[in-house]
Amino acid sequence: MDAVRAVRAACGPAFCISVKLNSADFQEGGLTADEAREVALALQREGVDLLELTGGNYESGIYFDETSANPASLAEKRQSAGKRESTRLREAYFLEYAVGIRAALDA
Repeated sequence: MDAVRAVRAACGPAFCISVKLNSADFQEGGLTADEAREVALALQREGVDLLELTGGNYESGIYFDETSANPASLAEKRQSAGKRESTRLREAYFLEYAVGIRAALDA
């Protein structure tokens, strides 16, 4: 939060601050989705304007296994969207986590 405060102090209230936040580490002892929601709430209290979600790490292996990266429920939603398969596979990679975090934040 110190970095967010320092940027806000240096750039003023009209400057858009964005943060890239891991939504989950996908490994034992790593950041959980619940913890990411708490961080997102703290960032909201600090006035962050934009939150980009990412997840995993190189050790978790999530990037190498399409089935773990795209749960069946998410894959089904993508297939019904009328987009090319290659587009569906690369979009909304962390949609389920974004939905949970968005629900926790103030509108």
